[in-house]
Amino acid sequence: MKILLLLLILFSNAVFSELYRGDKTTKTSPIAHKPQHDPPEVVNEYTAALAFHACKNEITVANASAFKVGDTGLVVQMKCIVIDTGNTAALGTILDYKNAGNYEFNYISQKSVNVLTFKNQLTKYYDMPGGVVLLIRVPFKLL
Repeated sequence: MKILLLLLILFSNAVFSELYRGDKTTKTSPIAHKPQHDPPEVVNEYTAALAFHACKNEITVANASAFKVGDTGLVVQMKCIVIDTGNTAALGTILDYKNAGNYEFNYISQKSVNVLTFKNQLTKYYDMPGGVVLLIRVPFKLL
């Protein structure tokens, strides 16, 4: 058994040393013959929504650097469900969904540092700052 284990270790060492030997001039591994691509394009950027002022139709976000006037944004409440945490048969039962799952699209009409103004009034309620609410930039591309 010890001889079999020793042979297995020696064989795997030989295989891995051959794979990772690579080209000495470019310091690359022969198993890394992947084609060179451009970095992946970030499709949706998002930030946490911290507060919403309904009268001014403004949303305060953690970082508005990815957003600009005219962008389409998706406001979505990710969580905030209340569940039964008691030590009973009802453990895990959803007691209140609150506003989890609410979402809507809107356009950004103004931007001032981390405060964004929407073109249209939001029609649903969102728990800010208690729930996890995100503003997601939705790209628009002509085909």
